[in-house]
Amino acid sequence: MAVKSLGATGKIKIVGFGTADPIVQDVKDGLVQGPVVQEPLESEKQALQQIGKALKGFRTTGLIHNPFVFLTKDTF
Repeated sequence: MAVKSLGATGKIKIVGFGTADPIVQDVKDGLVQGPVVQEPLESEKQALQQIGKALKGFRTTGLIHNPFVFLTKDTF
């Protein structure tokens, strides 16, 4: 990561998206303050509702609002 190679860890705040292994490790190492993550069960629930509507011939929603949370080293 560029911040680490510049010796700027802790001086520059970085926020990621998702919980891929590299981001999780960077949070544990203190390089990233935390990721913004979507609520996965809510995403799946809304997707299944839209599929059900489509299969029944009903109009589906073009935009789904999905809740999100910000995780930190303390809340992982």
